[in-house]
Amino acid sequence: DTQAKERYSPSTILSGHTGKIKLSKQQLEVLKAVATRKSVFITGSAGTGKSFILGCIIRILKKRFGPETVYVTASTGLAACALGGITLHSFAGIGLGNDDAETMVAKVMGKQEARERWRHAEVLIIDEISMIDGDLFDKLNYVAKIIRKKVGNHYRSCFGGIQLIVTGDFFQLPPVKATNRMKYFAFEAECWDKCFDLQIELKHAFRHSEGSFVEMLNEIRKGSPTDQTLQNLMNCQRVLPDGGLGIVPTRLYPLKADVKEENMK
Repeated sequence: DTQAKERYSPSTILSGHTGKIKLSKQQLEVLKAVATRKSVFITGSAGTGKSFILGCIIRILKKRFGPETVYVTASTGLAACALGGITLHSFAGIGLGNDDAETMVAKVMGKQEARERWRHAEVLIIDEISMIDGDLFDKLNYVAKIIRKKVGNHYRSCFGGIQLIVTGDFFQLPPVKATNRMKYFAFEAECWDKCFDLQIELKHAFRHSEGSFVEMLNEIRKGSPTDQTLQNLMNCQRVLPDGGLGIVPTRLYPLKADVKEENMK
């Protein structure tokens, strides 16, 4: 109703936030969608405000539905801790998530706490979605539908009618041990497009104000740097002094497998 819309509008929720808030048009679009019970996928490069807007969303939804029905999760424990949540696997009660869909359902049904989480959830927030593969995303959708059959009349819809708020950057870390190469990324899941009312890529960079630098970062992120960008990077190359110790500068890699390969070489 009108009173509810006013009470849970983005401006009303954010009015209690200390300090000056500056939101982009896209961020406002996201908040309006979330406040009207729409499922949203949010992506964007570093510095576009994904984490900030997610924090705002969590405040809005917890105030609307209560913290006990808004589940904050992430693909990894580290990311989950940053949000004050738990891993997606822990919420779902699926263990490592390697089982087929029917086995997952049986596993969840055998755990009262996991079963109750699925049935009581109004909102499921998933951060760092890039590390969740498409096959697992489809299985979770199936689990949600089966477990929530007795909850309302919307269980046949995606995730049994749970409002989804999903964030992440698919140019960052890929899925861990994906079993189905045809559904490697989460957006390759059969249910992906049906799950969201809004999919949006945040483009306004808050972290950097220099336009040319932002362009360079975006080119590198997508793996398509221009000749000018490559030249700018080469201009930063220099010999690092070792102080006579003969220590080779450390190389940094995102995955343990890459580190092992480098060390073996």
